[in-house]
Amino acid sequence: MEHSHFRDTECINLIVDSIFHYHNAKRTSCAFLQNRFSRSSIISSALVIECIANCLLDSSDFSKQYVKDLDKLNSMTKIETYLHLHRINCFDNGRCIVQQIKELIKLRNSFVHPKVTRKKVDIQKSQIDNLNGFEATQFEMSTGHSSIKPALGVSTQSNQWTSQDSHTCLLAVRDFLYYLFIETLQFESQEIVRVVYPQTVCRDIEIPTFNEELPDEISVAQLELPRVYQELEEELSKAKESGIDFDFLRDKSEIDY
Repeated sequence: MEHSHFRDTECINLIVDSIFHYHNAKRTSCAFLQNRFSRSSIISSALVIECIANCLLDSSDFSKQYVKDLDKLNSMTKIETYLHLHRINCFDNGRCIVQQIKELIKLRNSFVHPKVTRKKVDIQKSQIDNLNGFEATQFEMSTGHSSIKPALGVSTQSNQWTSQDSHTCLLAVRDFLYYLFIETLQFESQEIVRVVYPQTVCRDIEIPTFNEELPDEISVAQLELPRVYQELEEELSKAKESGIDFDFLRDKSEIDY
């Protein structure tokens, strides 16, 4: 159909990435592997917010140029702009979950824009005197107490992230999305699916009715067919075992309880 197109979005993929890596971090007994998986999980969680912000703008009737201009904004500002333009004023910026997400975005920014950092070390003269060429020597480092995000409770140093940290960030994303879609926007499940799920969009088509009391075909201005992947849906369901329920993002008629 010449008027059809596929609208792709990574929202569900990113949520599932975060869940998948969290479960791997939780299962392993190796601290190194736990940190690797936790880093992947937390960054995926942060990218969910960026993806949601872009999906909200894309789902609106804004012009392509206007959306392009808004793309220069950060993720939270995009969401706030979307709400403002739709005259929704009940979004509470001071709410704890909003502060947690802002901290998560800062973690993401520092992770993808790595800079050289310096930390204070305590070195005794005896340690210097005992150095043998380039032999490795352990020094005590002082990292202070400012490296923990106050609302999120997660270290700013990604090499310290654990499975508990990835769970904390994943739960924060879940709670924020619930606050955004259910409490603030008051979306029904089908409206949420339209925003976050990939879908095939067909315009100006004729659909058979298969009903003797109706015409053989009816004209439809636009038909949206969400694409649901079974593997992704199964991973979303697994998250509930860890107390993270994303069912509100899914079409309730499609959920098998």
